[in-house]
Amino acid sequence: NDVGYQYEDSSAYGSYNHYASPADECARECTSTSKRVQMEKYCSMDYVYLMTVIGKDKSDERWTRFRIEIDKRYKSPKGNLKFRRGQLTYLWVKTKNLKCRCPKIRPNKSYLLLDEVNYGGSDGDVGSRTPGEGLPVKRKTLIIEWKKEWRRRMKRFKRRSKKTCRKTYKKKKV
Repeated sequence: NDVGYQYEDSSAYGSYNHYASPADECARECTSTSKRVQMEKYCSMDYVYLMTVIGKDKSDERWTRFRIEIDKRYKSPKGNLKFRRGQLTYLWVKTKNLKCRCPKIRPNKSYLLLDEVNYGGSDGDVGSRTPGEGLPVKRKTLIIEWKKEWRRRMKRFKRRSKKTCRKTYKKKKV
């Protein structure tokens, strides 16, 4: 009972109709499948938060909003995305990505959120208009279910990042 969508592909040999299943669409949308964080990934991101999902708040055809609480700030960006411990805010996820379980988010679970700030004002995935107050999940956003064993590792990353990130893992400007 697979419901899919069709798209047309034009090439030098003519035009062909292809059938793409929802699984194919999900594979294109879900680019991040990482289960753990390494120093290089930590350094390449602008902010890293430990958050707990309180619940799903509202949803429309484009965006689903989750209520979250910031449990710990490991790395914070400059600007208006600074959140402090205990602060309640929102996590915005594209509704079509949730149907693919990308990211897989469940209430009353804790997650490590790593992302880059897009200072250009628009992101191909998010659009120039952010859905609202809070954190939008973009294509490069990494959300990993939290494991308590990671506490010491994340503290070590935070401590080492002051020296290591600037020297070893310089950000690539696009």
